[in-house]
Amino acid sequence: MIYELKQILLPFENVYQNVIVDSSEGSKGLPTLVNTLILSPNHRTFAEDLIKVLNDSVEVDSDLIISHLINIAQLFNPQQNVNAAFLRQTLNDFISQKSNLDPIFNGTFKTISDVNTSSVSGIELSIFQLYQLNVMHMWVTDDENISTKSLKDTQLIIMNGFGLNREARKDPSVLDIGNNRQLVEEFNQVKSFLASTANQATDLGLNLAKENLRFEDVVVFYRNENFQTLLKARDDTLYILAPILESDLNWRSMKSVNGTGDEFLSTITNESNVAALNELSDEEFARQLQMQEDERYAQQISGNRNRSPCDSNKPADSSKQYIKKKQKQVKKNMKESKLKKKKKACIVM
Repeated sequence: MIYELKQILLPFENVYQNVIVDSSEGSKGLPTLVNTLILSPNHRTFAEDLIKVLNDSVEVDSDLIISHLINIAQLFNPQQNVNAAFLRQTLNDFISQKSNLDPIFNGTFKTISDVNTSSVSGIELSIFQLYQLNVMHMWVTDDENISTKSLKDTQLIIMNGFGLNREARKDPSVLDIGNNRQLVEEFNQVKSFLASTANQATDLGLNLAKENLRFEDVVVFYRNENFQTLLKARDDTLYILAPILESDLNWRSMKSVNGTGDEFLSTITNESNVAALNELSDEEFARQLQMQEDERYAQQISGNRNRSPCDSNKPADSSKQYIKKKQKQVKKNMKESKLKKKKKACIVM
């Protein structure tokens, strides 16, 4: 498979880096593995050869990527005999197959000892662990009756309890047989939980992620059978890598589990992130510019000299381009608005 590449500014370094853009229907396991390795400050040194290959290309073949990943796995595990053939096949499965990881609603996953080790789903977690990458999900609850169960557990409860629940509605006396009453109660609890968390994330899970992750942590985020690269910025906001080829947008903030308040960004500056201004209204654009101006003025007044000289030289080309583009659009809108008012005035006369 051929993956297209896109250049982004690294969130923690003043360096531009090509990342993989994947629009396929698979789990995105392979692109996420690569992107997480090359974005994580703790892993980039092990992936130098892969980074060079990506930066020298506009597209890359999956076979070449996998060859480099096998070498990287051997660097991470010098004391182990990495089975290159088995790893190559598994990484190839990451391309085409959907994930079947089984999240437990306490924030963990079922381990290899808990699932069928002969299936791809049984080794997915161990592949990321081979590269010392953390995999997390945010489908978490503090309900004691639910938190110890996994997704596959609840699916089984739904399957087994559906017919019994329907029968009990017609004849309540069925609940007095054996442990039927308990089974129906469990069925209703699970059904309610799954219905209220259909987006496979909860506020509790999001808050725990913010608490547990540190600045510069880059992890693999699992949701809806897909893998994504997620990191925590200096402002404690979580960001998901979501590069779009025909756009300047590369990141999506994760401020809520339902997307409320989320923003699409071109660059994470770790200072005053500039949103995709071309998506903003004129009023919102002006408000954000004023907020940035007020912040800079406040820093000058307070005599803030904590920033190093190299910080002041960091490129802000993307932000400047957005601002110039939006300013032109605002002026154009204002001119068009004035013309419309003049035309209306002429009609009234």
